Amino acid sequence: MFPFAQVSGVVLSSPVISLAGIDEATRGVVLQCASEGCYPEPEMLWLDGEGNLLSAGPPETVRGPDDLYTVSSRVTVEKRHSNRLTCRVQQKNINQTRETEIYVPEDFFMSPSSCSASVAVSVLFGLMFVLTVVLFVWKWRQNKIEIKKQLKNENKEEEKTTGFNNATEQQALMKEKVSREQLMEENKKIKEGLQKKEKDMTQVIDTLTELLQELQKQKKQLYDQQKKAEKQVKENEEKVNSVEKEISEKEGDKTANKAQGYLKLKEIITENSWNLEERKTALQHLEMNTERLMKRTFDIKRITENLEEEQHTKPHGVNK
Repeated sequence: MFPFAQVSGVVLSSPVISLAGIDEATRGVVLQCASEGCYPEPEMLWLDGEGNLLSAGPPETVRGPDDLYTVSSRVTVEKRHSNRLTCRVQQKNINQTRETEIYVPEDFFMSPSSCSASVAVSVLFGLMFVLTVVLFVWKWRQNKIEIKKQLKNENKEEEKTTGFNNATEQQALMKEKVSREQLMEENKKIKEGLQKKEKDMTQVIDTLTELLQELQKQKKQLYDQQKKAEKQVKENEEKVNSVEKEISEKEGDKTANKAQGYLKLKEIITENSWNLEERKTALQHLEMNTERLMKRTFDIKRITENLEEEQHTKPHGVNK
């Protein structure tokens, strides 16, 4: 039964605050306040912890067969508001008021997921390093073509030396032999350099492939975390609605029924806290994986910088 204050035919009952659900758009908590058996029709207000008025939807008023009014109102509370709220009903004509205060635990506020941002950053890292590798391969091939062209020109110049007369033929043969030996040595160095570059390129490609697989795996984990969070919000709403429905439909002492309802809400909050701790651990694990991936990308960057430095350092004797 509700406590009543009756003054000269005026009836005013204390309001009752209940949890109506969670707003998916703002991640805020929706609270409902109701006052039954009032006369005449009272005014209902929502106040924050500092006594400031909160913006709420228009109150709903129902007049019963006994001419008494039941008034209710809902308000969506976001985390930036004070967690302590007050619902007040008042009769302005006689300055009569009744109010009820509630504290909303922080565990009821769901933080928005940052999955999209994490996935975007990871994909951006992957694209940047793929473009770096493509640019390096193109430069490497251009350098290889240039070296072959220079070697071909040197061979042509060496062939011209065979046109000397018999007096200088022996000297030309000796010079050609020396040049050939030098050329073979240079070709050997070039071949070794190319083999080293190919090995480094293979290492870069393998590492990029592994990074791509890790990024895809991390994207799936972030997607699963998002779906799990959405499912948890839906389950919390269903549990809260079930408790509210059970309180309203159960017969007997309403105060005892509400006390049992609040105990069940406390169990929902506790379970929600454990779920949040599990999500926190999972997100910390994903953060560690992201740091590891970033470290591997720095290793790739170091390898590509070394390859570019070797590319600009041409073998001795090539530019003749």
